[in-house]
Amino acid sequence: MNHYVHHVPGRMRIRTPILKRNDKRAQAVQELVAAHTGVKTVEVNTITGSVVIHYDPKRTTSTALFDLLKQEGCAGASDHTVAAGIISRGSALSPSVSKTVIDVVLENLLKHSATALVAALI
Repeated sequence: MNHYVHHVPGRMRIRTPILKRNDKRAQAVQELVAAHTGVKTVEVNTITGSVVIHYDPKRTTSTALFDLLKQEGCAGASDHTVAAGIISRGSALSPSVSKTVIDVVLENLLKHSATALVAALI
């Protein structure tokens, strides 16, 4: 399942498992989004599966950028509904986004706990 994570005018972040450990797909997304009018920078992280886009809100919209990611298979139709709702409501969180935030926090806690355990054993 794909997740829309955060948007403020000029900056958009999408987290999707499709990009995790997938350098080829990440490169394709990077090139596609970077070529879009109004995009300033695109950062794709294959460890977290996230795409961070900085853009000029006078030249493009978050919806247009989301549609680009959808074309590349990094976001689905149901995610667009969630994303559109969040974009239009500002900071309101949907249950899907809340679950994503909780999942990310738990994943990071477990990752750091495992590292601390290994360090303690050494």
